[in-house]
Amino acid sequence: MVASLREFHAQLESGFERPRTKRLVRMGRLIGLAGIGLGWMLTWCLGGSAGDRRVERTVLAAPPVFHSRLAEGHAKAFESVDDSVGQEIGVGEADRQEPCEEVASLPPSLLGSESPPEALAIEDEPPIVVAESPRQARSSRGVLLERFEDPRQALEDPGPEVGLTLDQALEWAGNFNPDLAAARLELPRAQADLVTASLRLNPTLGFQTDLIPYERFSDQRPGGQTEYRLGLRLPLDPSGKRFARIGVAQEGVRLAEAVYFDRVRLTLDQTATAFVEVLGARAAANLAQVRFDQTMQAERLLEIQFEQGEATRADRLAARVDRRAAEAARESSRVELIQTQRRLNRLLGRPSDSNPNADPDALDPLTTPRGPLLVEPTPIADLATLRALAAERRPDLIARRIAVEQARAQVDLERANGVPNWEFAYDPLVYQDNAPFGDLSARSFLLGLSIPLPLFNRNQGNISRALTTLDQARAELVALERQVDLEVEQAFREYNVAVSVAQELLDGLGELDLARRDVLRLVIDGERDPLSYLATLRNFADVAEQTRRAVLRQRLALIRVFTVTGSW
Repeated sequence: MVASLREFHAQLESGFERPRTKRLVRMGRLIGLAGIGLGWMLTWCLGGSAGDRRVERTVLAAPPVFHSRLAEGHAKAFESVDDSVGQEIGVGEADRQEPCEEVASLPPSLLGSESPPEALAIEDEPPIVVAESPRQARSSRGVLLERFEDPRQALEDPGPEVGLTLDQALEWAGNFNPDLAAARLELPRAQADLVTASLRLNPTLGFQTDLIPYERFSDQRPGGQTEYRLGLRLPLDPSGKRFARIGVAQEGVRLAEAVYFDRVRLTLDQTATAFVEVLGARAAANLAQVRFDQTMQAERLLEIQFEQGEATRADRLAARVDRRAAEAARESSRVELIQTQRRLNRLLGRPSDSNPNADPDALDPLTTPRGPLLVEPTPIADLATLRALAAERRPDLIARRIAVEQARAQVDLERANGVPNWEFAYDPLVYQDNAPFGDLSARSFLLGLSIPLPLFNRNQGNISRALTTLDQARAELVALERQVDLEVEQAFREYNVAVSVAQELLDGLGELDLARRDVLRLVIDGERDPLSYLATLRNFADVAEQTRRAVLRQRLALIRVFTVTGSW
């Protein structure tokens, strides 16, 4: 029983299976039969029995000479077919992995097939479930490329080789994001407002006739004379309204540009956040797969011990419940991965698959983020430098400053509007008809200037409103400056805390993984209760999830530093 547990443990701990060929399987069966026969012969010679666990430990658990020889023979047989199989599945020299020490000491039958051959199968023992080989996984184009044994490797999963980098995602969002495309149309509107503000007042060309008689003028019915006028009226702007309007419109163009760049900043923040969240969801799916494999291992272990009478039905049921919970968590993580990828696609302006049952491995690798979640922490500047950088680069802060200048220009415009326009009149032709009196008709011209007197309406209300708007814009600028300082400080401290917490959890996760392996070995040796391993797995899964979230917070905190300082 112990030998089978050790074989099962080493097979799952190895995390991969060798490529199989018919020749290798036949050779593995023959060598396995010889190994089992020799093992039973040694056990019988030493006077042991199948139920004597101490003797089994002495003969099968220790690394005997014949185990190493069998492993050596298997390795030679594998080398002969490794190149051809590697070419079939597209794996190069860099992708080849050497077996670990535990795997090298096992009978080759467990290395060459997913389940023991019929001649080597234990009576009434269910088949052993082995995780998919990393070689086979790499040959796919999916998001979940590998199944990992080490949780740190799950956090460092780089994703597909042809995936999307963060810089490419940001560039893509800047060019194709639908919200940015709509916001970009504000710029030509502001330019159109500037054109409108720069237009001059139109002159007026008129023709009029005065003193038109109902009956003809005569000596008996004197009147007149009838006059015909061709005139031009030109409005004059003595207070500079046009230049004031141009000033307001120019500040409006600058304001529209700053607002647009702030929209770009927020969109890039959302894109980078969604990009990292996809990396976090992929790491969560990888960790969920690790958790599922470990619970499958624990369930299989308790199944064997239950068949040997060393575990109760409650123990087996507890392992089965943990396995089902891990399976549900794995499926939930895969769904979350699809949802985060769809949110990223929307920000990139890419169509998303609406199928709720889509497989993460079927996602388009061209829009799938490439890169690990776990990276080396990026050093940042001190707090004073970050504050100065934000004050200089933040588009929303620049927009507030421009809004103050626009409000000041609006005050000048309203004061200019308080002075009415003058009107210059020029009639080049004034024709007086003297024909009814038998006299010659006369021609003349007219020059005039009309000046309204601003005695009552001097635009007092709009001037007061513009002054209030100016005070409000100044107050909003001060408030935003304080808010930016607070955001920079919070982002600075949050990033430093996130880096330290992530590093501590990563160190603790590595130590806990070693402890988990030790507990598993003790359970296999019969020195610990099997339920203790289930408790260790739960604790390990909780710490792994906390570590993933801490690493995700670290990445998001760095994005927040870029966003609050306007460094995109």
